Amino acid sequence: MGVPLTKNPQLKAQIKAQIKATIRLAVFSAVLAACSTVSKESTNEAERPLVGTVPTEEIHSEEGQASSSFEPNEEEQKRIEHRKFPLVLVLGPGMARGLAYAGVLKELSRSSVDVGAIVGIEMGALIGALYCSSASVNEFEWKLLKLKKSIFQKSDFGLTFFTSENKTRAKNILHFLEEAIGEKTFEELRLPLKVGVYEEESTHVSFIQSGKVIDAVMKAMTDYEYINPGNDLKLSIRSASEYRPFPVEEARELAIGPIVAVTVIKDMPTAKEQPYAIMLRSAQLKSSEELQQADYVLAPKKIEQIDYFEFAKKTDLLYLGEVAVKSHLTDIRYLIGDGDQQSGGGER
Repeated sequence: MGVPLTKNPQLKAQIKAQIKATIRLAVFSAVLAACSTVSKESTNEAERPLVGTVPTEEIHSEEGQASSSFEPNEEEQKRIEHRKFPLVLVLGPGMARGLAYAGVLKELSRSSVDVGAIVGIEMGALIGALYCSSASVNEFEWKLLKLKKSIFQKSDFGLTFFTSENKTRAKNILHFLEEAIGEKTFEELRLPLKVGVYEEESTHVSFIQSGKVIDAVMKAMTDYEYINPGNDLKLSIRSASEYRPFPVEEARELAIGPIVAVTVIKDMPTAKEQPYAIMLRSAQLKSSEELQQADYVLAPKKIEQIDYFEFAKKTDLLYLGEVAVKSHLTDIRYLIGDGDQQSGGGER
């Protein structure tokens, strides 16, 4: 009679060794499969577009043959359909009228519409800097309270050229910004901010995104006639209002979400009007093609009834900005993926 297998010490040792080897191989295979799955998921996540579009590139099989276009499953499709994106605001020039931008920002916050970044020119840069440097809407509103008409006060004789008023206004604005924003840099802001300025030497508009915020805002606000820190005829860096009042392209480069441009330039030519108004209207006509590239354009109604330098009407201007958002809130919600239907009532 032979020896039972379980009684043979050598054979028993061999069986144990084979079992251990089999277990190790199974564990290794399971780990390898798990790593492969995670790698595929990570790759798919990295290649997923930022804005809510579904990739349509063909997926190839192992043999190199094209199989079929990517079709998300029901859960993925639902996630895409309910995805919300923050707005990128383009806030243009307008001096006092630019206070309406603050009303737009307040109402967007009140309506739970997220702002992901701001691109600002002139007054749009100032309001954008106040908002991006504020930890909350309450802090933003407190800063607006400090933005008094006396900071921008002008002579009863109208705009003056090369007088101490230009320098005084610049000093007042700088003092206000130092109190409201301090030494903050762009990297310390709550939201990304781009400030557009015109460089005289290179004759083109550049966008500041680093360094001290108040330095960039002062450059964006500086012009020859109204705010000129040194009463200088040759300003190396100054306001870009005349050249790129609505830099939609630079906003698009941020790839954060849909672009909403806000304009307060709505004047009709008159016999007597300020050179500033003529300049802005001309600039808007030149850049109308770029403005049309925005996903949506907000233009507060009745804004033309307030002068570009009527800083005393801050309350009215804030209100006009708030009403502009309320009037187009359905469209804005649709734009960010938080609505079912677009009314089509906004400007484009």
